Amino acid sequence: MSQECQTTLAAAVSLEGCGIHSGRECRVTLLPAETGYGVRFARTDLPGTPEIPAQIASLSEEPMMRRTILRDGDVSVETVEHILAVLHGFGIDNARVEMTSAEPPIWDGSAKELAKLVGQGGVKTLDGSERKVFRVTRPVSFSPEDSPGVEFTAWPSDTLTLTYFLNYDHPVIGSKTVSFCITPEVTEKEIAPARTFCTEEEVAFLRSKGLIRGGNIDNAIVVGRSGILNTELLWPDELARHKLLDFLGDLLLLGLPARGHFTAFRGGHHANAQFIRYLRKEFSQA
Repeated sequence: MSQECQTTLAAAVSLEGCGIHSGRECRVTLLPAETGYGVRFARTDLPGTPEIPAQIASLSEEPMMRRTILRDGDVSVETVEHILAVLHGFGIDNARVEMTSAEPPIWDGSAKELAKLVGQGGVKTLDGSERKVFRVTRPVSFSPEDSPGVEFTAWPSDTLTLTYFLNYDHPVIGSKTVSFCITPEVTEKEIAPARTFCTEEEVAFLRSKGLIRGGNIDNAIVVGRSGILNTELLWPDELARHKLLDFLGDLLLLGLPARGHFTAFRGGHHANAQFIRYLRKEFSQA
């Protein structure tokens, strides 16, 4: 079997827009990086352009509140799960993500435009490098103690496959299941376009917490008690696909591209983080 090599972006890609929680403008630029660099976020708006590696040690301990936050000392980036999902889905090992503020743009609530640009730019193989992956070698299951009804499993597989079980006590959302073997094409066409969502009742609560200051009817699906209030779904299971998008991004915090079949029943960012910590302990040899 030939040795699998590490990869990076073949060309830089850049997008700008408004952060959904901060409401601040941000320009994000994804740049090629050398062998062994990994994925790192760089705050170009701060003195010295501090970097934060995309790994579980950087994950903030503060409440997730519907987003993934990475921190190194006083420097942080937040709501980075969509960027991580695109990188993970395209199999990119090394990339520098430069940001002009703490939160990347939300765009239309999905990662569609970013995935399109990465797909157009292409992926470059770093010749002479050895690719390392996080491999599940035996079946495991995990249920966070502080999240009743949430459950994860992981099974050995030579590919990365994700299954997400959406289950809401809500007349419109209800239950949906989606499952994909992750490839660049599947990521771009079937997962990245799925938009973030919230219920009509959640809007006031999130705003009371100082969140969704950049949210509007064009960058999130709003679900009412009798139907979708502001748009039409791209697929009947779009909400489940978006949860799978977040799961795909959070899994890159393992620090390596993952190989296994991972399932999540009612998982979210906070529970995903606990599952990732569990996986790192169970498969410390990876």
